[in-house]
Amino acid sequence: MVLNVRKKQIEAVERMLHFHVQPGSHNRLSAGGGLSSNGTTTPDEEAYKVLILDAFTKDLLAPLLKVSELRRHGVTMHLQLHQDRQPIADAPAIYFVRATSDNIQRIISDGAQGLYDVLHLNFVHSLSKQLMEQLARGLVKADAAQRIAKVHDMYLSFTSLETGLFCLNLPQAYLQINQPTATDAQIEAVTSDVVDGLFSMLASLSIVPIIRCPKAGAAQHVAAQLDARLREHLQQRNNLFSEGHAGLASSLSRPLLCLFDRNFELSVMLQHPWTYKPLVHDVLGLALNKVSVEVTEGAGAAPPVIRAPPKRQQFEVGEGDFFWEMSGPKPFQEVVTDIDQQILKYKQAIEELNRRTGADVDPAADPSELMQSNTRGLMSAVASLPQLTERKRTIDKHNHDADQADGLHPGPHPRQAVRPGRTARSRASRAWQQAPVQLVSLRLAVQD
Repeated sequence: MVLNVRKKQIEAVERMLHFHVQPGSHNRLSAGGGLSSNGTTTPDEEAYKVLILDAFTKDLLAPLLKVSELRRHGVTMHLQLHQDRQPIADAPAIYFVRATSDNIQRIISDGAQGLYDVLHLNFVHSLSKQLMEQLARGLVKADAAQRIAKVHDMYLSFTSLETGLFCLNLPQAYLQINQPTATDAQIEAVTSDVVDGLFSMLASLSIVPIIRCPKAGAAQHVAAQLDARLREHLQQRNNLFSEGHAGLASSLSRPLLCLFDRNFELSVMLQHPWTYKPLVHDVLGLALNKVSVEVTEGAGAAPPVIRAPPKRQQFEVGEGDFFWEMSGPKPFQEVVTDIDQQILKYKQAIEELNRRTGADVDPAADPSELMQSNTRGLMSAVASLPQLTERKRTIDKHNHDADQADGLHPGPHPRQAVRPGRTARSRASRAWQQAPVQLVSLRLAVQD
């Protein structure tokens, strides 16, 4: 069973951008939010719209769709909900936000001001009865209820990073749950956000898993709430799992969802892994498939060359990045070798390209055949040039990442010397003395 959570989430977002009409189908909504006059598909470039996001959904969309892809789906502008915006009275607006009281109040304000022609409201998780009543009362009071086209619960409260990898985008959840001063209400709020994210992921895949977790602790609390949410939803006749549940029943299999507390093994959180993907995430701050590194122009040049000061650049990794997919699971030492091999292949490809487009002419060749051969070679070379350029850009990006990761801890890291049960006390002591910073010392203390 292949579960492609990223593909499912992208499909749901694309349907939302087409007003919940399947892209390419008939009766698509036109720019004003209604059906096209002839009942056929309106071209994407004509069905323009404005996309309104909050901070959470902005991060959610970042790894999924680039700006050019949003343009392809008719989004001419994407704006922040809580920023000042100019009215675009003749354009429909697609709101994709969390269901919070502050967001609801801002939507009511936009409707009252008439910023957009019609408003299509899409919430990342289910809109509660209390917030729905707040929205209805505010719109009626502002005489703006007629501007609301539809309200949808999207169940997309998670962020897909790769085919089989997602996160809930709750960076403070561990601290908020384990903080000694946290109140029961605060812990329940965080737990509810975690359950919303897990439920959204399962709803996107249309699967009902078997849930397993250790007894006691936050994991059991989340598992109990998720189980109750699933059972309550499955009792409804038209539920989000109808299609997927039928497929699973025919295959006589269900996926297993295992929930663990992070406290289950603290050393895992504190060790630097040596495989490429986890290492980039751990030491270079990979977030939402983006990593920021310092790049020095002129590095590797002869000493007399004046080098510019390093500049911080941001690179994207993830699906579509051939090197990330090929070398991501490998140990870091093998990744460095892969980079050298890819650089060599690129140089060989460039040499072959230059040879094919060079002026190496055979005097005895027929002129017409020679012209046709040169033309075919030139066209083929021109067609391959963008691919080579993109390949070189990808190699350079990972070369910068590898250089920065390799320069963080020269030589064997002290953590390798103090794994429990593998080293003598003297080796652990030497590693402790060589620890470069207090943070590394803390890591060593906890792991030992």
